Amino acid sequence: MSEHIIDRCIELQARIAAYAIGQSDSDPELIEHLASCESCHRDFHIYAEIAYNGPEPGSAFAPPPGMRRRVINTIVTGRMGDPEGRRPRQ
Repeated sequence: MSEHIIDRCIELQARIAAYAIGQSDSDPELIEHLASCESCHRDFHIYAEIAYNGPEPGSAFAPPPGMRRRVINTIVTGRMGDPEGRRPRQ
């Protein structure tokens, strides 16, 4: 994935999560990105699954690589991206 695409994916995570759990309306840019980005499309389905069903007790739910880091960074900084300005590994 190119650096530009990774940056765009990081920027869209909050919107993807909000859309997946029904807290925002869709928009053409977001829909287009979800249709063309396998990683964000997978994240969308994970957010929706957790929001509506939650992981089964005792299940082996495993979020996609990097998801935990992105969520923690968003909480810590109040914005998407790495709090120290580092770029994700490619």
